[in-house]
Parts: sequence; structure tokens; C-alpha cells
Amino acid sequence: TSKTPPQNEHLNAFEDDMYNLIKSVEFSSKRSTFQQKLNEDTLKLCNSGKVVVPADKTTNMYVMPPAQYDKLLTENVTKTYKQAKTTKLEDIDNKSAALACSLKLEDRVQRYTNEQCFITLKDHKDNFNKSPQCRLINPAKNELGKVSKQLLEEKIRKTMENNTSLNLWKNTNEVLEWFNKTAKDNKTKFLKFDIVEFYPSITEELLDKALKFAKENTNISTHEIEIIK
Repeated sequence: TSKTPPQNEHLNAFEDDMYNLIKSVEFSSKRSTFQQKLNEDTLKLCNSGKVVVPADKTTNMYVMPPAQYDKLLTENVTKTYKQAKTTKLEDIDNKSAALACSLKLEDRVQRYTNEQCFITLKDHKDNFNKSPQCRLINPAKNELGKVSKQLLEEKIRKTMENNTSLNLWKNTNEVLEWFNKTAKDNKTKFLKFDIVEFYPSITEELLDKALKFAKENTNISTHEIEIIK
């Protein structure tokens, strides 16, 4: 801009020293032992021609040939999902747009994102080396899911806990907190179980039954149920 403030001559010496300080900066190519090791491992992985796959519940990382990774990925996708027509995605986008407008969020909600799914390895499972099991991660999300999550948390979960005697835990810490506060004696028994394919097992019919039960104990509107679904 041409409308600059007048120069202060008392700052000239300071400016000169600042410029000289910047000019005197020298960079060194020296690296610590850790940095050298990190660079060597990175180059080794990049040149190996293999895929690095993270573990599911640990910090372990595994390498495997791309063909093996593609095989595991395809098996996990086709095991619980089926291919849909392109028009199905368009229908979802149109319905989401209408719901976003009804919530006055049309300027903050984007279309359904197309992102590649990936897998993590369940190395804590038995017989992992011979028969690896995977968790399929789908990063493609509908942004209205954030609204659904808020409705489920604030309007359904908390109200259900107040109106019923049900425990609705959402994470491990809540379970441990309940367990530590529970009176236990020699007759107390606890059942431990694992749900296989938890999210894929939630069918539309099961969701409808859950929402119907929630509606009996909470004040949730048909419009809000439509958002959740």
C-alpha cells in the first residue's frame, strides 16, 4: 500500500541488526542418532514395495505385500457389505441436503465424502499369524452424523438413563466407574462377551426397534428419528 506510516529513524539501527542477525543464521546437516535411524527406516519402508498396516488395539505396525493387503481388504468389504448403485448415493445426498436445510445447516454441511476404506490387524486375537483377522474402517462419513450423535447422546441416552433403570455406557471408563461403585459379594456374577462384527450387525430393522423403544421413554419427534436414520 502507498499509505505506509512514516519511518522512525530511531529504529534504523535496530532494523540493521535484525537483518544482520537473519543473514548470519547458518544451517547444519548434522543429525542425531535417532534422526539417522528414523531416516534409514523411512527409506527402507519406502523402497520395500510393501504396505504398512497398523494394529487394531496396539501401537504395532506390520508390513505385507500389496497383493495380500488387497486380498484382506476385499474379503472384509465383501463379507458384510454389498455394492450399491450410484443413484443410491445421490438419494442420500439429496435427503441429507433437505434435512440440513430444515436445520439451517446448509452452509456448513458438505456432500457425502468418497474416501477409500482400510483395515487394521487384530493382532490380539488367537491364531493371528496363520489366520489374521481385521477391522474394516470406513472414513467416508455423512456430516449429519454429528447431529445424529448429539441427538442420541443428549436427548435419548441421558433421558433414558433418568427415566429407566438401564445402564447405557458409551466407553470403557464408564463401565469401570460403574463396576468400582457396584456392591460385590460372593454371589455376584458377571458375564463377559464379545460381539462379532458389531457395527455391520446393526440392521435397519434393529435400529427401528431401538428407536421405537426409545420413543416410548423419551420425547423424540419423527423428524429427529428421520435425522438419526
